[in-house]
Amino acid sequence: MMLGENGLRISKSELDALLAFAATDSASSYYGVHFKATVPEGTADELIKARATDGKVAVDAFGHSSVGKDQEWFVSRAFLTGVAKLTDATHNVRLEFKGASLHDAAVEDAGGHEVARFSWPGVGAAVAQITFVDSTEWDKRLKLPTRARGVKSLEMKCASLRLLARLGAAAGVDAVECYPPSQDFERLVVRAEGTDTTWVAVIDPAAVTDEVAATPPGE
Repeated sequence: MMLGENGLRISKSELDALLAFAATDSASSYYGVHFKATVPEGTADELIKARATDGKVAVDAFGHSSVGKDQEWFVSRAFLTGVAKLTDATHNVRLEFKGASLHDAAVEDAGGHEVARFSWPGVGAAVAQITFVDSTEWDKRLKLPTRARGVKSLEMKCASLRLLARLGAAAGVDAVECYPPSQDFERLVVRAEGTDTTWVAVIDPAAVTDEVAATPPGE
């Protein structure tokens, strides 16, 4: 993700991830993605920050910027979804901001050549304003914890997350119980309680594997 004079360039996978966190209800104040050019306190780095939330889960993404700070836009999910439908995994999207508004986006291939365009009529798909999406409350909730503050981090491969989803599906539940290891070299213990079956598994969060060891209850 990069913000320049020609607009904001964002990959297909980045756009999909932001939309996965954004609200799907068009009546929601969170129905879209908030973009802001900023310089974090204590640094000289010019960044573009994207924030998406549905009010329950949230994500921040940070990319490079070359346009300074104090520019921001809240872009409608409908616009971003429309652009996403024109792309595949090899494409990037370029949001062509014009001041505070957004009417057009380009779809580019890996070489930067335009292969499609998407336009939004009327008043535009973006508004320039500071909203509660960029509030102090969300800034605090999304602040990255560090070991220096006494919070232990646990690295998990994406393959491990897929294993957790399989356990939940097998047990017929929406959530599983995760027990972080007390030592770095130990494994994550997971328990899923189904109607007829209880699942207990151990997963090495840092290992890329499609296998999971499940232990029957009582063993």
